Amino acid sequence: MQQTIEFTPDFTWEEDMMVGTGVSMSSGPIGDMPVYPGSTDSEFPEPTATENTWWGLTVAAQNAIKATIPHKNVWVLDIYRNEAGIWSFSLPQYMTFNEALLGGTELSLDWHFQILTGQKPVNGSHMKLTCYNGDVEIPDDYHTQLRWLYESTGDSNWYYDTVSGMDCWLCPYVQTLFHSVPLSIYIHIDATPNEI
Repeated sequence: MQQTIEFTPDFTWEEDMMVGTGVSMSSGPIGDMPVYPGSTDSEFPEPTATENTWWGLTVAAQNAIKATIPHKNVWVLDIYRNEAGIWSFSLPQYMTFNEALLGGTELSLDWHFQILTGQKPVNGSHMKLTCYNGDVEIPDDYHTQLRWLYESTGDSNWYYDTVSGMDCWLCPYVQTLFHSVPLSIYIHIDATPNEI
């Protein structure tokens, strides 16, 4: 029997949103975002190509945004190789831009891209990953399974890619999306061949 490790935030919506202090949610250029008293749009500038705004946010701002992320068992991530040659994804509605996939994960993604397209990945290569929390749902059609190995420092986790045979490191952001640390993640991959 598999055990699900639940993500329990160390805050409550009321505490973090400072009820009675004027903090509210407002629609802005990138979706619903917390608006703190005296804040302006300049506090949330347009991200640059290499900026990763999630990790630059304060813990209070991250927690406020986490409270808006729906509890889903399936996430679709459009990933791309950025100008630094790193596979990344963006979820602008959650102030996440160019979230890098590192620690061996990029090597596994390179391997899958090459197997699926017959081409080596280059800057601008693109794949769509449909990620399933395998503790809750096992899809009929998937390309690989990531099996949880162990927790690393800083709430990050190591997984084993059962198809590429590589270890993959996933940062704590996976907990933000799934609201837990899945023991198994099934991934369906749609890879777009490079333009020649």
